[in-house]
Amino acid sequence: MMKSWNKLSLLYKLILVYLVLIVVPTLVISYVGYKSHRDTMEDNVNRFALETLQQLALNVDSYLINLMQLSVFPYYDNQLTGYWKSPSTNKEAALQMSQAALKFSDNTVFSNRNDINGVIFFDGSIDVLSFLRNNYIDSTYNYKQADWYKESLAEAGRPILVGGQSSNFDKGEERIITVSRLINDLDSYKPIGVFVIHANLSMVKEVVDKMSPLYQGKVYIFDQKNRPLYGEFTETGMEQALVEMLKNNNYAKATQYMKLDKTEFTTHLVASDRTGVKALYVIPVEDLVKNQKLILYSTTSLALVSVLASILIFFVIARQLTTPLKELQRLMRKVEMGNFQVRFNSSREDEIGRLGSGFNYMVTEMRQMIHDVYDANLRKKDAELTALRNQINPHFLYNTLESINMVAELKGVYEISDMIGELGELLRLSLRRGTHSTVEEEMRLVQIYMSIQQIRSEGKFTGQFEFDEEVLPLKTLKMILQPIIENAIDHGLGNKDAVGTILIQAKREGSFLRFYIIDNGMGISNVRMEQIHDRFKQEGYEDKSIGLKNVHERILLNYGIQYGIRICSMEGEGTTVQLTLPLRI
Repeated sequence: MMKSWNKLSLLYKLILVYLVLIVVPTLVISYVGYKSHRDTMEDNVNRFALETLQQLALNVDSYLINLMQLSVFPYYDNQLTGYWKSPSTNKEAALQMSQAALKFSDNTVFSNRNDINGVIFFDGSIDVLSFLRNNYIDSTYNYKQADWYKESLAEAGRPILVGGQSSNFDKGEERIITVSRLINDLDSYKPIGVFVIHANLSMVKEVVDKMSPLYQGKVYIFDQKNRPLYGEFTETGMEQALVEMLKNNNYAKATQYMKLDKTEFTTHLVASDRTGVKALYVIPVEDLVKNQKLILYSTTSLALVSVLASILIFFVIARQLTTPLKELQRLMRKVEMGNFQVRFNSSREDEIGRLGSGFNYMVTEMRQMIHDVYDANLRKKDAELTALRNQINPHFLYNTLESINMVAELKGVYEISDMIGELGELLRLSLRRGTHSTVEEEMRLVQIYMSIQQIRSEGKFTGQFEFDEEVLPLKTLKMILQPIIENAIDHGLGNKDAVGTILIQAKREGSFLRFYIIDNGMGISNVRMEQIHDRFKQEGYEDKSIGLKNVHERILLNYGIQYGIRICSMEGEGTTVQLTLPLRI
């Protein structure tokens, strides 16, 4: 992962960092905002539906209670009840009863009431007296076996409410509301008969039509025994599904989901505590999610457009930053190949422009120095040229790193800023004049170096430091710990799967200053250890790299043969490198 990241160009690194830090949070915030809005909208819809349905139930309740109160009016007509409780033994008595019932119906029930379809008087025998506006009684109808009639007798004078088709009583096909009440003799308290009122659904429909629903749903009304009073059951199985739901629901107010065939519905329920009537508002879920889908598509589209636009703008800005850096890189490669006639042409006046100016200055100086050295001493040309190619103004490079650090902070690329800051500190410490430094400065340099390596290796190892306070001001050779730590990271911990540990110790032991670099890496085999010891005895170097042998020989040249490096390692367990120096203040 780290190798792949290191191989990416700066442009793509910036774009990836931007995607992770800006684009991903933007998309997450957009989704959370949509979900929150969706949940809020659903709560509002449910609350509004229940409030509207509750008002509808109150209005229907009032109407049904009025019908029930109307069924008690026969008690106030003494003439009617007198004829009703007397047996109709002859035509004259039957005619008197019929006239009294007709007068009662016209003056009391039908008066200014277009919602009343008719009234029926049952005397408990075989006589049925009906006054229906548009229909007539079915002669084959056995009302004594009907559930509503048995309920009326069982209620002993309390009204009952029944929904159904007119064909239950007569030849009409219109759905009606039936209110029936057992009429008792007020003197003997014996039943006289059953009084029935047929009402059409015009008043209920008027109440329902006044609803202002947010969505296109359907209203259904059931009586206290879960029989339908109002509603068009156009969907197959809808009536049975709603009845089953009502049987399993004892709440006065509820919202729940129902699935019929492959269609999902949201069902809102309000039950009356006065008449027992239950009003339901059934909305297809598809209608509810239409607006949610529109909001989702709008939010997603807006987020994507914003993200794409921001990526494009960022790409343009990042390209403006990285293109001149790539050009500088190309020119540096030419310089490495010995071409000192190159020049960075740019009108920029920012940090990159100053970096380019510094590059031009450096190349000019290098070209001039090469010319001077060539004229002064041809025999040292190659050596001097090599030295010139690797020279660079330390202060200029340090200041340039600081400038790049500021740009990274301004752009919010804090990982790059931290690495550049530590690299600048490492450069400042390593470029100090002289061959010696204090133990404290050497430990600080190592801390910075390990911090940079930890970032590069994505936390592949941890560093620990243990030192005596009394050794911090002591003198030591500069840059003797860093090459050893580099070997521990690259060779000791390089192939280790788990997180490794490097412990650096500095302590006084008698008249010696000793450093210990201990790692829990792969260790060194016996064969490899012999090769290292043989290399220490050889003269010269196999390459120009700074390694263990270089550090060992620096210690020997400065302090003597009694000082230097010792290595102790066990393959698979780790390695300990000991550096012994004299005590110098």
